[in-house]
Amino acid sequence: MTSFRISFNSIAPPNSSSHFLALRQLKSYLAHQGVAHHFDIRFNLFSTDTPASEIVREISAQRVEMAAFSVYTWNVSHVLEIGTCLHKEKDPVITVAGGPYVTFMADKLAMDGAIDLLVKGAGEEVFSRILTHYFLNGSRDFRHIPNLLYQHNGTLVKTTEDHCFDVGQQHYQLMVEDGDSDIFYYETSRGCPYRCRYCTWSTSNGTIRFYPREKIQADLSAVFSLPHVRHLGLCDSELFINREHGLWVLREIKRLNQRRRREGLPEINLSFEINPQRIDQEIIDELVDLPLGVNFISCGLQTIDEQVNRDHLGRIFDKDIYFRNLTQLFATAQKKGRLEQARKTIFIEIMHGLPGDTYEGFRKTVDYLLTESEISHFISYRLQVLPGSYFWKNAQLYELEYEEAPPHYLVSNSTFSEQDLEQAERLLFFIYLFSMVFKGIMRFVENKVTTNHLRVYEAIMDHLTSHYPELISTLRADYNPSNEDETIIKMVKYQTDRQFVPLKSRITREARDIIRDYADIAPQPDESLRCKRP
Repeated sequence: MTSFRISFNSIAPPNSSSHFLALRQLKSYLAHQGVAHHFDIRFNLFSTDTPASEIVREISAQRVEMAAFSVYTWNVSHVLEIGTCLHKEKDPVITVAGGPYVTFMADKLAMDGAIDLLVKGAGEEVFSRILTHYFLNGSRDFRHIPNLLYQHNGTLVKTTEDHCFDVGQQHYQLMVEDGDSDIFYYETSRGCPYRCRYCTWSTSNGTIRFYPREKIQADLSAVFSLPHVRHLGLCDSELFINREHGLWVLREIKRLNQRRRREGLPEINLSFEINPQRIDQEIIDELVDLPLGVNFISCGLQTIDEQVNRDHLGRIFDKDIYFRNLTQLFATAQKKGRLEQARKTIFIEIMHGLPGDTYEGFRKTVDYLLTESEISHFISYRLQVLPGSYFWKNAQLYELEYEEAPPHYLVSNSTFSEQDLEQAERLLFFIYLFSMVFKGIMRFVENKVTTNHLRVYEAIMDHLTSHYPELISTLRADYNPSNEDETIIKMVKYQTDRQFVPLKSRITREARDIIRDYADIAPQPDESLRCKRP
């Protein structure tokens, strides 16, 4: 029996290299449909750092007849370059692409010509029909397959749209054996009930669908049987949208980790997103009991300004509930002797450049996190005007200027100028510097100053910029917020570089003199200094 060769290609950021869940799902659905045995499917994992020419050589060497890609804002330029090169090969390859970026930019991508078939929306059923139609039936007429865009004899063809694929009705088991990455991505639901205007999920009309529990149970059991997996990334928009579902998922994972311990395997750590406004004590207990190690629980805050959240972002936000629940989480962790673990696990995500927000409003958010909250870690992203999002559709309303090329970073809006963005990113660079290189400065601020920490950091920033311009320029060149792993490696070298130690000590002493001008208590001997947090 002839097997048609197909490559599923994940073009991933360097710091999260793992096969995309979407491509695993496509192969699994083909098996469910009973046609997978007709195809020899190769999984390829490439980094966005890998030159397109090298990727093309590897795909071509596999002598595949079709190459499939899952496309996002951060890999679309790579995919288009690869697709163009594959068409120039001696044996041209049919290219197929789907994913969030394709769903909203299919018309533009179709005109580019790098991708032969573009799939909008859920791809499982559509891709299965493409393969059956083209390879098994020998037809290039795709007009009767929904949710497709392609060019035929120079004419753009758009088939009818039918987005009725319901994951709640899917019972096929996920095939997990491909690859040896220590990271595995999985979803227990699809969709999102929120209407955040910066997010493409807001186009799902608030619908969320949960996979059947028996499927989730079987899939997770298979994942937790893989010895090489160390981290499970849950891709759900928010784990506790349905409280009982989220609790069930965490308890199932706890049970499977207990099984791994009995089998002599290390526990698998987790990453997922939560909305602190939705958690209660029962949920908190489960979060605190996550396996020891590197877990990541992301909490999307964006801004502490309730009016900006409500009137401009389309979000329901109550600052008091949000931070009261996080405080309760840390208090519970302290009672269980897991406070340090919790502090390493929970981190806040904010944005700079939000419509309706200002630089001063952004400062207030940063200062609140530094001074008032229990949070040790936060990260800020420049707003991306994502295709399909409310802001993308209503850019003129907010005077949004953004980069035409993906990932479509904001340049300015009616309340956040280009200079404001530069100021915000300068501030974020220094906060990162204090947390990674000059840790003594941050500890001293936390110990000596009880209010408005940011004003102190800004005074130190101005001092460093004025007195050490070459050093700051060098450090700024090593700071790349889009590649945190690379930045950490570069920053850690300053902690271990013996030649840097005397300069670091001098800067820290100078910073302490500045801090004392803002201090709420008299200076104490250095050896007594400690972080004010418990």
